[in-house]
Amino acid sequence: MRKILIVGAGYSGLTLAHKLLRGGYDVTVMTGRTSPEIRRGPTGVLAMTFPEVLAMERDAGLFFGQWEAAPTARGIHFSLRAPGMPAMEFGGVNAGGTSLAVESRLKMADWLEAFEDQGGKVVVQGCSYSDLRFFTRMFDLVVIAVGSGELGGLFDYDASRSGGAHAGRITQASLFGVEPNPDPAVRERGLEVVSVPGGGNIFIVPQLTVYGPATTIFAKGEIGEGLAWEDHERPRPGDPDAAQKRLDVLMGRLAQYAPDVAERCADSYLVDPNAVIMEEIKPQVRQPVAELPEGGMVLGMADAVITVDPVSGQLHTNSARCAQTYFDAIRAHGDRPFTADWGREAFTSFWNEWGRFAAMFTDVFVVNFWDESNRPPHFPALMEAVLTLPEIQDMWITGVCKPTELMWMLDETECLGRIAAAKARAGLA
Repeated sequence: MRKILIVGAGYSGLTLAHKLLRGGYDVTVMTGRTSPEIRRGPTGVLAMTFPEVLAMERDAGLFFGQWEAAPTARGIHFSLRAPGMPAMEFGGVNAGGTSLAVESRLKMADWLEAFEDQGGKVVVQGCSYSDLRFFTRMFDLVVIAVGSGELGGLFDYDASRSGGAHAGRITQASLFGVEPNPDPAVRERGLEVVSVPGGGNIFIVPQLTVYGPATTIFAKGEIGEGLAWEDHERPRPGDPDAAQKRLDVLMGRLAQYAPDVAERCADSYLVDPNAVIMEEIKPQVRQPVAELPEGGMVLGMADAVITVDPVSGQLHTNSARCAQTYFDAIRAHGDRPFTADWGREAFTSFWNEWGRFAAMFTDVFVVNFWDESNRPPHFPALMEAVLTLPEIQDMWITGVCKPTELMWMLDETECLGRIAAAKARAGLA
């Protein structure tokens, strides 16, 4: 039986660990925190589980009955608010099905406990570079599923690829008592996105938290944009008032850039002090394999080697896809030694099948959406169609949840052809 070590108990690492365990491998997960510590600790950055990934979780036995209470989202509603112009409001439903959000600390704690209950081995301790020299001899394969600290620095930068993410700062809080959107159509779609050029993006998402259904408010601005927090606003470690200070920063930004959202939060309160965070995004794409001078190699996956911008909504999708690709590659490799070339091929398969599409979506449709110099010339016609044609709106929403479905929008001939056909079906040709 092949022995595999996964360092990190986040989404990608635990997904791969469960798949390997069910596939008959001897799997050990190394994590710096126990499941109770994860459950009580700081929340993670918001991540939606879109329909395709939700189906993957269910097929793998990774969607648990206790999560059935999670609020669902049939679609997405966008509010594009350029200064001095009326807000552009549009939305639609996802043809692929229903999405939902389960808080990361709830999902990861449940997954870690289930992994151990099913016979997986869990080692609660940190992992250093010097440890890896021993582990690469002890295990057939070592997978690094954590991108921070000493281990994150193992992997060299890859100048040939871009993950689409841009440097930015996030403020996020999970709250009870947020008033629902007054528009029934928006409430039915479930997920709300407010986009402000020069300000950033705000997400209002129903989410199942450790303490039950709540609303998570997420705000991200690039460095220098209005929604990004400033250095002096971030509480120092150990500050007993840190939670309230972080929340005050978020509410202040909402009052300035989305006063209607701030008003809905007027009587809200944190689900717990660890439910509000301030994080910084540092974009990176790294080589997926690190070869140790003493011999042996380690394989990086998902967030360990590629930064996914949270505003793209692809955090869980990237992680799930990478875990599936690596599982398939491990299973197909049989009893042969895991080499650096094999690891690079496994990551390239993930990149070609999914990673590059998620990066393209983030770069074109999210980060540079307001920058006319970085948009295809036919985008004004596309935006007109998105604002006026329900058929195109639903195609847009479906593509947000699955970026491979957006490629037609980048081809001018195909895009304009689909718009013309939609207009004809709507009697507007």
